[in-house]
Amino acid sequence: MGRAKKKFKPTRFMLPDSRYDKARADHAVAFIENLKHTKGVWAGQPFYLLDWQEELIRNVFGVIKKNGYRQFNTVFIEVPKKSGQYQAGQRKKHRAD
Repeated sequence: MGRAKKKFKPTRFMLPDSRYDKARADHAVAFIENLKHTKGVWAGQPFYLLDWQEELIRNVFGVIKKNGYRQFNTVFIEVPKKSGQYQAGQRKKHRAD
């Protein structure tokens, strides 16, 4: 992939007896980035993970307990919609001229 990725550091929530398996994390990321969009203007184009998405995938699939199973099996993510527009609008609204 064309962009430079930042150096990955496993989550601070990793259990003391868990370990980070780079090969498993790489496999999960590679799988997702080999998928292609199937409809619309992006049809045929591969998925490219943003840094925060890749970090999440690496933590979910790469942090392994000592019994060989993943430490994290369920993930809940909230992503606000249009948060940048909201903040920009708030700054304009409260600006005193």
